Amino acid sequence: MLAALLLALPLSAQVVSVKTPASVLTGAAGVISCPAPATGLAPSLSPAFALQPIQAAVQTFSDERRSIASALTGLFDGAVAAGDPASPIPAAGVPVRALEDIHQLKVGSYNVENLFEQVGSHVPDPANPGKLKKVSDSKPKPEWALREEGKIILENDLDIVTLAEVENISALRAFNDRFLEGKYRVYLIEGNDERGIDIAFLVKKDLPFQIEQRSHKEETWVDPVLGGGPRTLFSRDLTSLIVRVPGKVQPLFVLFGTHYKSKRDRDERDPESVIMRTAQVQRTAEIMARYRDEFSEDVPMMIAGDFNGAVGEEAIYTPLFEAAGLTDSFDASPNPASKEDRITHSYHPRGGPAHYAQMDAVLVSKSLRGAVQSVKVYRYRNPDGAVRPIPKTYEERERNPSDHFPLLVTFDFTPIREGPKGLGPNGSLKMTPKVP
Repeated sequence: MLAALLLALPLSAQVVSVKTPASVLTGAAGVISCPAPATGLAPSLSPAFALQPIQAAVQTFSDERRSIASALTGLFDGAVAAGDPASPIPAAGVPVRALEDIHQLKVGSYNVENLFEQVGSHVPDPANPGKLKKVSDSKPKPEWALREEGKIILENDLDIVTLAEVENISALRAFNDRFLEGKYRVYLIEGNDERGIDIAFLVKKDLPFQIEQRSHKEETWVDPVLGGGPRTLFSRDLTSLIVRVPGKVQPLFVLFGTHYKSKRDRDERDPESVIMRTAQVQRTAEIMARYRDEFSEDVPMMIAGDFNGAVGEEAIYTPLFEAAGLTDSFDASPNPASKEDRITHSYHPRGGPAHYAQMDAVLVSKSLRGAVQSVKVYRYRNPDGAVRPIPKTYEERERNPSDHFPLLVTFDFTPIREGPKGLGPNGSLKMTPKVP
């Protein structure tokens, strides 16, 4: 049945990936890559920036073809429920917590800035607009920086962390083993970035969750600036973890990880890459709609990562709040934070003033708003424990292990675990899973 479904699908498509212990089909080791169909491409845009034509350029799926992806997911769900090897194998010697004993879930979003083993420095390539070229030898991330980043994750006892700028699964495993005491399961699917910075996840080994990871790196669009036919849309990826209780089809929640296009100009016709980043945001909202079609209208979802812009201020992020119905976890928190307390990134251009923004976020769907207990941006500390001020200069920023600050969100897990019974009227969650 699976083979028949795969053969029936076109090759230029979204990739839906499920983590397994072995390489089953072509693609990254340990990933089954199942193409899902796409409709024809929309016409090219005019160079002038406007939200409506960008939306028109973003490729979408028809309702009838979405059902094929849902059928595939149902097939995998059935295999997992039956004890297929796709279910996570508990780590030897690590006791798994009982679901009912988990009262809080601590989620982190952290751009760890160039967690590299061997990738060198890259700069824009004039001969290939929108691409980068390598200009220096390999340079691993300094050990002091890795140690400090690991210490932050451990000391804040994070259960699940979305990481940006990780080179590969090998670098992630080494980071986990050396600086995180091996406490986490690691998830990474190679994305589209030319210099090898990927989105990754850490999930504590003692969590009683079954994890399915998906990738959307093969999403395409008609680029109004560079032209030349369909191109991959996500400059890295939009990847997701579908978190389930083993044997259950309906997810406890879905966590998306993102690292949208940077503000580096792709071309003089797309200053600060606004056109591309806007299209990525719009597509994210559409992909979230597909997940609602697949699971239920109110499936709990969140998206964490580096948005490469002021999330709560720039209009390009509007589709996430309006079409996708998300809320910044800061705004869902019972303890409001000041604008300064929300700063997650500082930028220090030569000869110009410093820029500060909330560039990182954890956005939550309606069904998770009432479960947010606290949100804070972690500030780096000196060896004596004193909090360092937010950098005023580039030199001050270089003393930190990353140019970003970690974002930490604590959820009340009881209502998430109990679903509609636990969330009640504030969450307004009505679990109505679709039957494949």
